[in-house]
Amino acid sequence: MEIFIARQPIFTRSKKVFGYELLYRNSYTNKFENIDGDLATRELLSNTAIIELSKLTEGKKAFINFTKNTLIDELPKLLPKEIVIVEILEDVEFTEEVIGACKNLKAKGYTIAIDDFSNEQDISSLVEIIDIVKVDFLLTTEEEQKVICKNLKRLNIKALAEKVETVEDFEKALKVGYDLFQGYFFSRPKIVTGKHSPIAKSSFIVFIKELKDSNSDFESLERFIRRDPSLCYKLIKYINSAHFGMPNKINSVKQAITLLGPRELEKWAILVSFNIFTNQEYEELSKNAMVRAHFCETLCNSIDSKLGASAFLVGLFSYLDVIFSTDMKNLMEELPIEEEIKRALIKKDNFLYEILNVAINYEAMNEDEITNFNQKHNIETLSNIYLECLQWLNIIT
Repeated sequence: MEIFIARQPIFTRSKKVFGYELLYRNSYTNKFENIDGDLATRELLSNTAIIELSKLTEGKKAFINFTKNTLIDELPKLLPKEIVIVEILEDVEFTEEVIGACKNLKAKGYTIAIDDFSNEQDISSLVEIIDIVKVDFLLTTEEEQKVICKNLKRLNIKALAEKVETVEDFEKALKVGYDLFQGYFFSRPKIVTGKHSPIAKSSFIVFIKELKDSNSDFESLERFIRRDPSLCYKLIKYINSAHFGMPNKINSVKQAITLLGPRELEKWAILVSFNIFTNQEYEELSKNAMVRAHFCETLCNSIDSKLGASAFLVGLFSYLDVIFSTDMKNLMEELPIEEEIKRALIKKDNFLYEILNVAINYEAMNEDEITNFNQKHNIETLSNIYLECLQWLNIIT
């Protein structure tokens, strides 16, 4: 049985990434609620042991769901206490065995979280060892949340608002008093409205145009890159990485440009510029865009290798409206890129958009959309692609 893993970010009050919840399923055709939770957790732990948990979360905290049986069997001990947060599912009954297992984990230094908490739940038996309580933001009223947050703060327990999907939700949760926030609110266009300089947007467009103009002329491109020592360093680091498997170390910009070739060089340059012009307050958004871009490219190459480079730009540019607080259609009119890329991002009716759509749905583990794509194209390696993309992110950042 293959386990499919994605991750959802969890933020602090200052919008810094605190950690990730690992989202997992056992297949494209089985809904998570219809499978054995114990088996799914055991398989996930087996996979994380193989691929290294820290690579999945970039060294940040990993929220992982545990069932009654996996807690009693003390399976969290298979994972590093410095990274894993033991998340107790909402349907776990607090029996003596469960309480004893949790206290043992706490004594060993593990962090304990409760999922989908409500005012009706009695957690008094675990209150001394709970570190984080997750509250469904959509299923509780503001008054209920105020009471919960106030009580948890008194007990020195962090309150985490989950399913925070809009900037308005985030602002309300901040006001109520939550400490942590989970959801894709950071990917909504309103999140950066009025916060990003229009100069950055103009500079990005000028950069892309200059790159396109000089792409066929390696000498002018080399001069362009050599103007900035940080660009030189990043280029050499990029091509020296194991990702390319070069037999000899690269020691000059000219050598790197020649070996990369125009298409790969263009991709690298756009990645670097994307990082430069993205508001640093939303670093996670930039990372998501890069992972999505590589996911789209790799997936597309497995179906139609001629469109891989275009799929990469579709994935990367799918966040541009958020980054620059502008309408995607207007932005696409200004960028000198292929019409099929623009069509995928504006009209959303071609093959490149189909690739982008499955990438977005994989990130959220929406099985129906993934199943339809999988059946249509007979693709069975999405989880491997996603994990490889996370590892690739470490190379380019």
